Amino acid sequence: GDVRVSTGCLNSVINTLGVVSTGSRGVIIGGKVYAQQGVSAFQIGSSAGVRTEIHCGMDYRVLQKLTWIRDRNIELALKLREVEASLAAKGRQNPRLIELRGKLKEAIRRMNDSAKRLSASLDKNEAATVTAHGEIHQGVFVEICHVPLVVSKSLGPVRLALDKTFGVISPDNLGRV
Repeated sequence: GDVRVSTGCLNSVINTLGVVSTGSRGVIIGGKVYAQQGVSAFQIGSSAGVRTEIHCGMDYRVLQKLTWIRDRNIELALKLREVEASLAAKGRQNPRLIELRGKLKEAIRRMNDSAKRLSASLDKNEAATVTAHGEIHQGVFVEICHVPLVVSKSLGPVRLALDKTFGVISPDNLGRV
């Protein structure tokens, strides 16, 4: 559901399939926000350059599963390399190692298939936006449906949205309040 923060989030991790919004002077400084429907705050990031990441439009649960699959695949690939090195070094074929090699290759194949299926359901809301009614500071990382933007200079008040035509995140100045 939606996450409503009255004053601010400091170095927090927030995961939601809804919207993250703050009070009229609320801030998001540091940490990571995964909000499928978007983010709205007075200030995002800080002049001190604290690492702040905003990820929108994606299902964070699918992203977590894909990260787990990637990490597990790395482990399996390293184990497979060890098994293949052992087979090559011994000069003769060890039936147990040959069986293990087959099982590892099959496990990697199944994980890759799962990752392909999950990837299709990752991006859920291309209309998600990131809005700062005050300012988004330089250095904030924004990602909408896998399209990244590192804010190169402070912006505000501004709404960031995905421009599907050009595959970029573009700012829409909201004017001073």
